[in-house]
Amino acid sequence: MSSILGQGGRRRRTGSGGAPDDPLDVFAGRFPTLGDARDKDGTGRFARTAGDDDPTRARSKWLIRAIVWAVLAVGLAVWGVALAGTNLADTGGLGLANAFPTTYYLAVGLCVAAIIASLLWAPFSRVACLSGLVTFVLMIFGTPPIVYDEPQFAWLYKHLGVIEYFMAHGSTNRAIDIYQNWPGLFAGNALLAKASGLHPIDYAAWAPVFFELALMGAVLFALGGVIANERRRYAVALVWIAGSWIGQDYLAPQAVSIVMVVAMLGVAVRIGTAGGWDRPARGRAGRLGEFLREKLAAIVYWVVRRPAATRNDGRPQLARVTISDRDRRVGMVLLVVLGIAVITSHQLSPGNMILDLALVALFCGWRRLWPVIAILAACEIAWIALAWPFVSQFGLVTVGGAVSPQIPKGVPLPGVAVVADVSRLIGVAYWLLALAGAIRMLRRVGGDPATPAIFGAFVLAPYLVVPVQSYGGEVSLRAYLFSLPWMSALAVEAIWPSGAALPSRRREDRAARAPAPPLSGGRRWGFAELRQRPWALVVLVPLIVVGTIVTYFGYGLTNWMTRADVQTAAWVETHVPSHSMVLFFSQSFPNKLTARYPLYTYYPLTLTDTPENVAAMEIPGHRAQTVRTALAAVGVKTVYLIVSPSMRHYDREEGVMPESDIQATINDLLAAKDIKTVYNRGGGYVFRYTVGG
Repeated sequence: MSSILGQGGRRRRTGSGGAPDDPLDVFAGRFPTLGDARDKDGTGRFARTAGDDDPTRARSKWLIRAIVWAVLAVGLAVWGVALAGTNLADTGGLGLANAFPTTYYLAVGLCVAAIIASLLWAPFSRVACLSGLVTFVLMIFGTPPIVYDEPQFAWLYKHLGVIEYFMAHGSTNRAIDIYQNWPGLFAGNALLAKASGLHPIDYAAWAPVFFELALMGAVLFALGGVIANERRRYAVALVWIAGSWIGQDYLAPQAVSIVMVVAMLGVAVRIGTAGGWDRPARGRAGRLGEFLREKLAAIVYWVVRRPAATRNDGRPQLARVTISDRDRRVGMVLLVVLGIAVITSHQLSPGNMILDLALVALFCGWRRLWPVIAILAACEIAWIALAWPFVSQFGLVTVGGAVSPQIPKGVPLPGVAVVADVSRLIGVAYWLLALAGAIRMLRRVGGDPATPAIFGAFVLAPYLVVPVQSYGGEVSLRAYLFSLPWMSALAVEAIWPSGAALPSRRREDRAARAPAPPLSGGRRWGFAELRQRPWALVVLVPLIVVGTIVTYFGYGLTNWMTRADVQTAAWVETHVPSHSMVLFFSQSFPNKLTARYPLYTYYPLTLTDTPENVAAMEIPGHRAQTVRTALAAVGVKTVYLIVSPSMRHYDREEGVMPESDIQATINDLLAAKDIKTVYNRGGGYVFRYTVGG
């Protein structure tokens, strides 16, 4: 187990002299320990040198910790002041980014500066850098649970309802909905809630902080199997967390599934880089696979224009830090157990998981990994077969589709379009940086043992799902989510290349003119040897963080669930008669949050989804009659209509309907004699209309 969970997945140099190790045997799975020039002992840590015993250098590590902790303390204090000064009434087209005072951005800036300083400092302090990363997670993902009264995201609350159902009934009912067919997360939270005495809504708001920290641990664990240099691993973690704007970290199956998938990839890579998946090619199929990998590697080298003489020459002999058969079998069991947990928890993640493992096994020639992939594929097929009566209503392959029904939008608030554009810009930037990093890695001798084969497999695999499963229009966002850690690793390679550049006459002339470095002495701490540090992070990361703040908080009006919204939804599911038809005035409402959620039918369209309704409700004297006509068109005798603050926030953000017309419509409904007001509290309204009654 130590070779899986520790630094066992490494090799050591045994050759004498020679050129540096080359990790660019793209499709052969050969991963020498490289990275920092002093990383010679195969542990992923710096080898000890004479300078390491210098007490000044040891004091320097404590100095950077003190500096980072002092800056973080100031940043946290400023963050607290900023949260106290945040006025939700100022939330606009840029979401909470409009409501934050300047001090919030100052606090985040101090945190980012502290992290970058810890990455640039010599010697590197893991404790200082990790402290900064944890603080960054708290400042970004811990802000909504502090400024909002209730957990954000309307779609979160249906997960709370499933958990409450499991707590009440102790079993699943596959006929109810998709969540009952993938119950892993919900069953686990039901057990947690019963054991702790907490209701899921009590801790749901802080789920993003928990899952982001858990995913950070999984990412660092996985990177430890392919990147020897610790400073570089934490630089990748910074670039990854800076671009985590998707918002799929709330209490949902996706959040827990991606943590398990990344941990699985870490186990697979650590075993693979220790040679645990290697097995000689057997038969025609094995030899054909080796031949195709060699040809594909030659094509890749040709595309990046790497000279043929540098592709295979100058490599010293490598001795493996081997992994025992027992540890390999333990790793296989871990992969299967985690894989089954993913399969029973989420619909989309198992496909990404199996494709990730299959591509890395194919690219790297890890033949012993295929039995694990076959077991997981069989489990996925079996689980889909169990859920087939429900899944068959929608189909396994869905191309196209939209996230939600098309809304007749008017003119959105200024900034809404900016949020969408910035999110696309961040995605394109990561792809371009990843492509540049892959090319740069392929064209350099030496470097970290994170080869383009592994990173390429993990970046490409999630996007193979895009053509065959739209996932409600969100599949491209999920692909970005799964590939982001590995794109970040390649992005760091682009701005902080590992290894040495290929020989050229220009570089040789430059080296000949450069003064020789001192053989001993010189300062070995602080911002020394700055050419070896990732200075491009100083520019890149702040830009990405600004974009992430805009995109993560950008839909702050739509995602804002007030206490009145939650209380209205809970009242409906505890007081409205079972099997009633319920219709929403507009989008964005936290319904289905109790164990009784299966007893109600929610009409698929809202009142404002129809352009004719919106136009008519803007005309004085026609509002109440328009609502009557729309409710009668539902086709049942009695219909309940809900109007709440979150719906009004959505209409304001998207320009669906002016606030004055919404309030005028509510006033007309309150005055109508045939439309009964059955709930009116805190801005939440429930109206009952009986056709002919």
